[in-house]
Amino acid sequence: ETLGMILGTAMSRQLARLFGVPTPTSRRFLRCGPRPALALPYLRAETALALPYLRAEKGPAQSGEEGHAEKVEEKTAEKTENARESKPPPSGSDDEEEVMVYLEPRHFLDIFTAPLRHACHQSALWTVNWVAPLEWKWNEFRPGAEQAMSALHEMLGKRDFAAMRGLVKESTLQELREEELAEAEGWSQPPRLLEVSAFAVHSSQAVAAERQGDPTPIRVRPMFKVVEEYRYVGEEKPLRFKRLVKWEFESVLDAESSSDWKVSCVGKPWFLKRPKM
Repeated sequence: ETLGMILGTAMSRQLARLFGVPTPTSRRFLRCGPRPALALPYLRAETALALPYLRAEKGPAQSGEEGHAEKVEEKTAEKTENARESKPPPSGSDDEEEVMVYLEPRHFLDIFTAPLRHACHQSALWTVNWVAPLEWKWNEFRPGAEQAMSALHEMLGKRDFAAMRGLVKESTLQELREEELAEAEGWSQPPRLLEVSAFAVHSSQAVAAERQGDPTPIRVRPMFKVVEEYRYVGEEKPLRFKRLVKWEFESVLDAESSSDWKVSCVGKPWFLKRPKM
């Protein structure tokens, strides 16, 4: 029971840190294809419940008052909750659109193990730096990966495959061409990427070259926190989702240098299939 409480607390803190999700008061289970997923209303920072940490100081006024700090904390929590419930709804502008946090069951393990995964793969990539010209630095790779996702997301929505050349592997481009069309999703316009943030390395590996003597590919799969906007035919308001995304980047190593990073995988599909509300 104690271990379960510790794991639950750790998971809650990870969700709050990455997705801004406090303990939800209401939940809705959605379905994305054959897999169930959990969608939670995303509370903005100004509306999220934040309890001050109250510490009982020893002093004349508090000596002998058992449980005083706990009572004060309960009253503070009750007042804060009442104030949040009585707050008027947002005015409905674009900046105040509701954002739904969309997580599939498999994502919870990724989120929970993100710090450990990141540390392990960072160590492995640093080791490669000593024996190969990879020149791996997470602080330099992260902004580049975010910029690549921002640019490619728009190209993918417009199916502008010509513009993707040089940024995406040829084999990946061919897979994207064969992917189902946007009309099947009922979009009135291509999805928009509003926010993107890479927060950890999910996996990394050295891949065997296709032919003997060819340079060795190194693949890194970072995890991104993204906010996307989808507009559907027949609906006035857009739907915005905050979700976890994993794209894969590849660099080829030879004896003297490494190539620029290219996107080798964007997931199947790269977009969020419309949940059944």
